[in-house]
Amino acid sequence: MTLQRGRPSQYANIIPLRSTFDPIDPPSGATKIERRLFAEIVASALPNQFVQSDCYLLLSYVQAVLKVRRLGKTKRTADWALACKVQAMLSIKLRLAPNSRLTGKSLGRKVGKSKPSALDGLDLSDED
Repeated sequence: MTLQRGRPSQYANIIPLRSTFDPIDPPSGATKIERRLFAEIVASALPNQFVQSDCYLLLSYVQAVLKVRRLGKTKRTADWALACKVQAMLSIKLRLAPNSRLTGKSLGRKVGKSKPSALDGLDLSDED
């Protein structure tokens, strides 16, 4: 344990009123696959990264991810490229992009420890 340098603050012994954060819930209009991916993203983030007001923006990101996966199996490259742009933009705004969460040191420690995604075993061809 490292000691604090200098004089201790008068606020150093204050206990926060709420030390745990409840995960946010997906909006009621989300489909089953959207809810699963939404829950996976929220569970993989830090507990205080999202608040309930982020749910619609996060749902838009989930829909963009699903659209990119679906369009990747077709020959509609212009639509796929546009969906990729939207996905990338939303991931940066939601701080989901790897460069917004990781440093070079911490990235080296996490290699090979990732879990399989909820999307890996799904057939997205029938969902529209």
